[in-house]
Amino acid sequence: MAFGFPLHLFIFCICFQSNYSILHLTLPDTPSQPCLSCTKQWCLNQNLAICAGASLGDTDPDTATGKEGDVEARCFQRDSPRDQLVVTIFLLIVFGLLLGAGIKRRLEKAGLDVGSTWSNGVTWWETRPR
Repeated sequence: MAFGFPLHLFIFCICFQSNYSILHLTLPDTPSQPCLSCTKQWCLNQNLAICAGASLGDTDPDTATGKEGDVEARCFQRDSPRDQLVVTIFLLIVFGLLLGAGIKRRLEKAGLDVGSTWSNGVTWWETRPR
């Protein structure tokens, strides 16, 4: 869990290099490292119609590259902490700008000069370096 939201973990099962299915991984074997459950065998155990007759290929970890056989498995997650942080910062900036615009409008209606100028009569956004 990150920021109080559950992570949504998915496995992308590809069979015969063109047929694929995206499945939700609800109970990983190792909760601290959930992507370790993302294996070719897991995809085959789901009895997907697109994987009927598929084989694992060479399963020797010393010689296998991961591309052997008819099945490929990829793990990915949605709502990662980084994604949530980016969205949260974006929303804070947008709401801050909206709040600033609302406060500025209220100050203008109250008769206050919100576009205060410097001593040379130029506002801060119009200044140019010399």
